[in-house]
Amino acid sequence: NPARSKYDQQIVRGQAARWARHDPEPCLLPPDWSGGYTSIFTLQQQDKSHTM
Repeated sequence: NPARSKYDQQIVRGQAARWARHDPEPCLLPPDWSGGYTSIFTLQQQDKSHTM
């Protein structure tokens, strides 16, 4: 549904899920990147420039 509710992404009770439970083998969910994300490529490039 493209129409977002004013409660979209709100936790009603408890805490945010850390594990997906739609599969017989549970898998860990990725971290919350809503505060920003720096790619591994950017970090690798910065590391190379500091070592030279």
